[in-house]
Amino acid sequence: MLTLELIETVCNQGRLGKALFPGLPARRTVYFSEKVRTLIAGPWPGMDRNLVARCIEARAWFEHFVDGRRITLKTKPKSKALMARLDPPGDEIWEARDLTSGQVSESLGAFAQRDVFIALTWAWRPDLRGRNSEEWPQALQEYQAAWSELFGSVRPMTGSYPHDYLTNAIHFD
Repeated sequence: MLTLELIETVCNQGRLGKALFPGLPARRTVYFSEKVRTLIAGPWPGMDRNLVARCIEARAWFEHFVDGRRITLKTKPKSKALMARLDPPGDEIWEARDLTSGQVSESLGAFAQRDVFIALTWAWRPDLRGRNSEEWPQALQEYQAAWSELFGSVRPMTGSYPHDYLTNAIHFD
């Protein structure tokens, strides 16, 4: 089982970081890969203004999560919820979904324990082109490779959906 001690070891090796947002009380914790850090931390020199705006929106999602605000969870296929556990549930792959603009970003991760999320990969939803595209399995494989690289065969937490994973969570639909 994944432990906070193992996560801290990976952080101390510089392979994972902890999201810190000054001024926010940390009611939840997010650890992130370098790939996700570049999305939320900035600066973004030379990046198109529209992409910068999308990065800022993604950062706001992580701030919302860390601040302990209500997280809506997907229960239907066409949901507009902020988070969802992907099928099959036993894989424990979660998507964090920034829905503030028409260009949705997805961050894939897993929970280490209640209110502790590890975000490892992200993509812009239009680039994924839908669940039946070639891009979705590639995104899942990228996530699984990142997980294996950091934690080997250690599995993320499992639990009763959704309350074992998150405080202040509600079914959206």
